[in-house]
Amino acid sequence: MTTREPERNNQIIDVARRLFARHGYRGTSLNMIAAEVGVSKSALYHHFPDKETLYRNLVASGMQVLFEYVRDRMPSAESGAAQRLYGFMRASIQYYEQSHDSWVSGSQLFWSAENEETRALVLKWRDAYEELLKAAIRDGIATGVFRPDTNVSLASKFLLSSLNQLSRWYRPDGEKTATEIMDSFVTMFLQGIEEPPKIS
Repeated sequence: MTTREPERNNQIIDVARRLFARHGYRGTSLNMIAAEVGVSKSALYHHFPDKETLYRNLVASGMQVLFEYVRDRMPSAESGAAQRLYGFMRASIQYYEQSHDSWVSGSQLFWSAENEETRALVLKWRDAYEELLKAAIRDGIATGVFRPDTNVSLASKFLLSSLNQLSRWYRPDGEKTATEIMDSFVTMFLQGIEEPPKIS
């Protein structure tokens, strides 16, 4: 393999990620990717024999990078469960802002994966990423910071849903930054929005 081939591989993956984010998995063809990269379709086959193989490479790199990015930026356990929740959400949204195409294409492709081998690969890194959040919630329960009847699975899905839906409506020129929005979501999650009853 020449030194240029890894560079070409990365270029193909970057272009595919951008096109998948824009058109979805089904709406993106190898012809479109080859044209954007500036190579023939036969040259593209030299790197990736089919769209499914390209997809697996894209997902494996994108989901693993997301997991490692968030893991490396979360506060330590000594900082407390609440700060770890804030850290998880802040790091996730920073990754979203820095790698928008990777986030959007990864989210779309997760739900469109039809090949069992590919779906298993997606789930491996998705579960590792979600486990970072679940571990913080479990720590909060164990230390008495969070209510003992907190459903860890539902709590993590609630917070992850707020992250996944952000790309549908967030605008960078809006009133709040994405990080400020995530902080607000976590605060509402931790404190609730119901006014406590007034004692007469």
